Amino acid sequence: MTTAATRPAPISAKAVKDPTRYQRKKMLEALAAMLYLLPDNTNTRSLQAMREEGWVIPASLVPAPGTRMRFCLTRLGRMALLTEAKRTALLSVDERGALASTVPWPTVTALANDGFIERYDDQGRRDPHGWPYITNLGRRLMGLPEVDETPAADVLLAELAKWDVTADIEDSPHGDQVVYRSGPVEAVFYRTVGKEWKHSATHPAWMHDSGWYVSISDGGDQKEMWGVDGGDVRADSAATAVAFVEWLTRPPAETAGTLLPDAPGDR
Repeated sequence: MTTAATRPAPISAKAVKDPTRYQRKKMLEALAAMLYLLPDNTNTRSLQAMREEGWVIPASLVPAPGTRMRFCLTRLGRMALLTEAKRTALLSVDERGALASTVPWPTVTALANDGFIERYDDQGRRDPHGWPYITNLGRRLMGLPEVDETPAADVLLAELAKWDVTADIEDSPHGDQVVYRSGPVEAVFYRTVGKEWKHSATHPAWMHDSGWYVSISDGGDQKEMWGVDGGDVRADSAATAVAFVEWLTRPPAETAGTLLPDAPGDR
């Protein structure tokens, strides 16, 4: 999990003029673009107005031959996309990117409509009634480091696929999970969350702060494996896939195993 960076000195949104609907649309496109580049088809009149407000500046001193001068969004331009209430809400995020509980729900709703926050339940699934977390678009807006939003299950499925192992994402009364089935073997992969030990697999990669747990049914036998805690979903998923494939081809003598990148054997 990426921790919050030192924040730049604040700019008061109250002191920033509101962009027009067209300007806002183009500025949001720039916010999501590499190097905050304004779309090349921005009309000249709006471009000039944005330059006068200090919302955009030339991306380079001299454009490439045969190309139009490109412009990039400034920090002042980013703040023009926020009301004071939205800006205060985004400044309240903790080290995991969660908004403070004091943020009013109308502000949360407005930020969600802008794409600056996403709501998740305690299992890491998108939920319109869940807790609000800042998105990567919101992080770009506030000058915070971006995080890996890839669903953790997608990372695990990709690692299993490298070994020609096919699995699926399934829901259950306990939550979502990755499931492998072949002959008498059924393996269920998930991360446990909360006091009720609910299953979680499709949570975003940045939320993967505990390792994969694998429950294997092999006919009448039951086996378990545990991943390594630490938040690195890619390393954990790679090690889990290797350990599971090794078990499929050379079943370990004991039930429990620790999935380590360099030694995925038993413990």
